[in-house]
Amino acid sequence: MRKKAIVIIGLCLVLAIIVLVLLFQNSTDEPLYDKNQKINARDIPWEVKMGVTEYGDRALMINFTNNSDYTIKEISLELTMLNNIKSEELESFYSYIANEYELSDDDLSELKSRGLTMSTWIYLLEDEYLKPGESVEDAICYGYKYIKTMDYYHLFQPDMLEIVYLDELGEEHTVFYDYINRTYSNK
Repeated sequence: MRKKAIVIIGLCLVLAIIVLVLLFQNSTDEPLYDKNQKINARDIPWEVKMGVTEYGDRALMINFTNNSDYTIKEISLELTMLNNIKSEELESFYSYIANEYELSDDDLSELKSRGLTMSTWIYLLEDEYLKPGESVEDAICYGYKYIKTMDYYHLFQPDMLEIVYLDELGEEHTVFYDYINRTYSNK
C-alpha cells in the first residue's frame, strides 16, 4: 500500500512538472500582458517581411498595427541574434554580410566580436500619428546596413520594444517591453 502511494505521488509530481513546462513554453510565445500598463506589447503586433527601399534595394521591413486605445507617436523595435545559432549557419550569415558589403577581414572580425542587432525606429509627425486601428508599413529594419534576404531572419529574436504614446489627456508616455526578460518599464 505504501509503495503504491509513493508511485502515485511520484507520477503526480512528474505530471505536474510536465504541465508547468508546457504552460511556460506556451506563455513565452506571446508578449507578457500587464494589466497595470495602459498599452501592452501585444497591443502592437508586428511582422517582418521583405520589401523594397526608396533606393530600390531589397530589405527586411517591419509592419506595425496599433490595436491599443491610444495614439502612438513613436515605435522602436530592436532584434538581437540568438545565442544558440549553429556554427554553420553563423558562418553562412557572416559570409553573406562580408560579401554583400565588401567587408575587410578586420571589419568582419570586429562585427563577429560584438555581434549584430537589427532595429527599426518610426518617428511620426503629428498628422501621421498612429491612431487606434491604424498600421504603419515597410519600416526598414537596419542592422549592419540592412539584410536583403529573409534567409537569415530566423537567426534573430525580438529584444526591446519602445512605444511613445499619448494618453486620454494628450500627455506623452513611454513604455518599454523587454522581450528577453519579459518585463515592462516606463519612462
